[in-house]
Amino acid sequence: MEPDPSKNSHKFNPRSIKDFFKNKDLIVVVYLVIVLVAASNFLQEKSISDHEYQISTGSVPRPAKELLKYSLSGISIGDDISSLSILGRPPSIKENIGDYTSEKYSLIEGGRLHLIYSRNDKKILYIATEWEGLKTSVPREFKGFVSGKATLKDLNHKTGSYGYAYPEMPPLPDSDDGSMVTLNSYALEDSNNQVVTFVMRVAPLRARYLKQNNIITGMDDEFKLASVILADSSYLAQIWGQNKTQDTNYKPIRLH
Repeated sequence: MEPDPSKNSHKFNPRSIKDFFKNKDLIVVVYLVIVLVAASNFLQEKSISDHEYQISTGSVPRPAKELLKYSLSGISIGDDISSLSILGRPPSIKENIGDYTSEKYSLIEGGRLHLIYSRNDKKILYIATEWEGLKTSVPREFKGFVSGKATLKDLNHKTGSYGYAYPEMPPLPDSDDGSMVTLNSYALEDSNNQVVTFVMRVAPLRARYLKQNNIITGMDDEFKLASVILADSSYLAQIWGQNKTQDTNYKPIRLH
């Protein structure tokens, strides 16, 4: 007895290409192929590299943030002393202090550049731009801070606080001329432990007038920018002391 074809309708045994294309199973096969190709393309677009996967899962540390580089007159903290050649002149004053050397340069635009470096590794640890009362100098690295014009109020507005002070630091060499001086320091974010200090000053004649008339209000407008210091924080702790007194609103800043 021949088998009943109706009982095996789920089986397909094509006798010709024509029969194959007439069968509805072809539609299902084509549909599945399309779905698989689309899924493969989607996964390729969404795939991540092995390195990205390792970072996302914590298998390897994320790349470190790029350190910000601050400078004064083209010189940065941590630079080798060979970088001083860009100043194009020898120091006007040079003095050895323990394991360190202090040098001062007269700047073409006026004022002086004061540098301190370690004689052991020849790395620069301290840079100060001193404008000596000039009111036209604007350090290109610190836009908005004009010497002799920017006030303590401006500094507070730009940075969000008065920074911090080193209560144990010795008096500045120029502070015995009758002027009033305040130093406002800030840690610089992503800069490898660098500190910027703004030296704010009231000239001797004005300071005498304020004291004689017992004027204590509005002092934020009296102190004007006289110098900017960049330094390695560890070196500052050596020369100014480790203790700090900071404003309640203080936080590290970035100037770039």
